[in-house]
Amino acid sequence: YVALTRARHGVIVSGVRGRNAPTASWYTVLDGVAAPPGWPQADAARVQVGADAAEAPDAAAPFELRMLDLPRLGVGKRLDPGAADESGAGAVLATELGHAMHRALELLPAGQGEVAVLAALHAFALDDAQRRMALARARSVLALPVLAPAFDAACPAVCEFEILDIGGDARRIDRLARVGGETWVIDYKWSVGDDRIADYRAQLAGYRALVEQLVPGPFGTTGAVRTVLVDATAGQVHFDVDLG
Repeated sequence: YVALTRARHGVIVSGVRGRNAPTASWYTVLDGVAAPPGWPQADAARVQVGADAAEAPDAAAPFELRMLDLPRLGVGKRLDPGAADESGAGAVLATELGHAMHRALELLPAGQGEVAVLAALHAFALDDAQRRMALARARSVLALPVLAPAFDAACPAVCEFEILDIGGDARRIDRLARVGGETWVIDYKWSVGDDRIADYRAQLAGYRALVEQLVPGPFGTTGAVRTVLVDATAGQVHFDVDLG
């Protein structure tokens, strides 16, 4: 109400349209609203103001309600860890271990100690030895020298960067970090098998396209975007594999 009654030049109503769109929203409320009394209509205003707009910047703008056609951003789906030929209990374990490692890599850089991290890992279907395995794997990732700049306390960074994709589903980038003049898009994998590298390349290409189109960027100016694929089992880091 305040925005509608006190706006000087316009009102922007924004939101996200998911699978189940509400029957009543500000979009539907405003749809078909008539111009306030005395307000110039869109077509008339173009004639009245027209070329005089430059000389009369304070002239009343036309009252026009329209839905902006914003660009749609797509992003690759997050893939569960584990080899493609795993099935049954093995696949469940691989998924739980990967998710637990991701959680530990969120908590450890934030200063959480071993006791707190292990307590948080009780949320996954793992026994004590498996929780400690996930914690150890996360620590091995943090110890990789090439990733040190992305985990520096002075480095602007965010974990589990969430965004809705074109279908309205939530997608998460494991870690975004501002390293020098670059933005690193970091994706952790429990392991990277040759049979899944093509999927991971497509996933990272989607993340790159997404981050490059964000305005403003997560840390202001985005700069060059680097994708970083981390193979936790092998202790390897691959930069820009999505570029071929």
